[in-house]
Amino acid sequence: MPVDRYLHAPGCASHRTARAIPDPAVGAKFGAWTVTGAVFRVGKSRRVPVQCACGTRQTARVDNLVAGKTTGCRRCGGWAKRAKLSAAGSLRP
Repeated sequence: MPVDRYLHAPGCASHRTARAIPDPAVGAKFGAWTVTGAVFRVGKSRRVPVQCACGTRQTARVDNLVAGKTTGCRRCGGWAKRAKLSAAGSLRP
């Protein structure tokens, strides 16, 4: 059975103009994430195993990785946000 890689459902009017999202290669980097395995399906979404720079392993949706909506795990995201606020002077000591 072929895998439908389009963002819209086949019955949708936008289906004809939707762009295909390619499968990320093993070893590809997206922010702090590194792809560690092959793409697989969970329901309608395509997921891929990833590992953060800090060592955290989990799965992420391919469309979110490619769009830049996820760049690292929650732990690293918290540190990045705190550093950004601290540099801006918004964070109290």
